[in-house]
Amino acid sequence: MDSRIGELLAVLAGMVRRAGDALDHLEETERAPGGFDLDSDDHAHRLHTALQLVKGVVELSEAPVMYPDLTLDPSGEFLVVKYRDYNPESTNA
Repeated sequence: MDSRIGELLAVLAGMVRRAGDALDHLEETERAPGGFDLDSDDHAHRLHTALQLVKGVVELSEAPVMYPDLTLDPSGEFLVVKYRDYNPESTNA
């Protein structure tokens, strides 16, 4: 169980960092001349990337670790695999 929690925390920490970076990148568009424009492919791409990474943070932070009978819940392992090397550029998630 400690191993699973450690895996989840490590992957979550990486996703939080990447989501924060993506949100910072998205906020740069608001400060640029003309502000955010959803019709701009670059701005839409930044928004999509940030949303996908934040979604991953939410999924990982809500991941169940074990069942009430104290056996490991396999959904946590699935999320570790899904988000360990997650790249929103190469997914349709």
